[in-house]
Amino acid sequence: MKRRTFIQALNFGIASATLYKGYANEILFSSDAEPGNKVLSYHKIKDIRFSTVKMNYPRLVGKNARLDLHGYGPDVEICVIRTDQGAMGWASLRGSRREAEQISGELIGKKMSALFSPKVGTKLQTHIPFDMALHDLAGVILNKPVYEILGRKDPIITDYYSGMIYFDDLEPAERPSGIERILEECQYDYEVGYRQFKLKIGRGNKEGTEKASSLK
Repeated sequence: MKRRTFIQALNFGIASATLYKGYANEILFSSDAEPGNKVLSYHKIKDIRFSTVKMNYPRLVGKNARLDLHGYGPDVEICVIRTDQGAMGWASLRGSRREAEQISGELIGKKMSALFSPKVGTKLQTHIPFDMALHDLAGVILNKPVYEILGRKDPIITDYYSGMIYFDDLEPAERPSGIERILEECQYDYEVGYRQFKLKIGRGNKEGTEKASSLK
């Protein structure tokens, strides 16, 4: 390497380290010349709305190694982000809704390219609560699946398995159902189409272990 080239590279490295300051996922400079950034720069965040989606399990889900009854499904906090060009992306929040609502005003009026880069993702660590929604919105704007934005040509395909075989043999507490309840639930999930089942074994000190089992 020529001396001039080396010095230029060294100076750029020092400047980059100074600007970066070590924050994960926090990029303090970028260029609209990066692939996709120019397209993203045409969109400004117009509106962010929050909602709650109820996940409905087909049956009661009992205890696992640590927690009590899981019930019939949790409430999932989501956000919907719209731009001034009519694009919309949504996803569940990373973290609490309260935290996201407190910082949502920071995104309003900002160019999408100032918040998100296809090369690095969400730029500021403080905006991580909106990370998944920003990825979804970027995919809509760029007309690309998120896995392609993340650098893959094809998605990772994973075989589905039933993760709802909990310690339902312990319920109800006053008259435990026993192993027959577990077998009934395995049969139910088999008829739905699952061919792999995640079985939880043991609750010693509520730590327990989990074992994946494949039933053909």
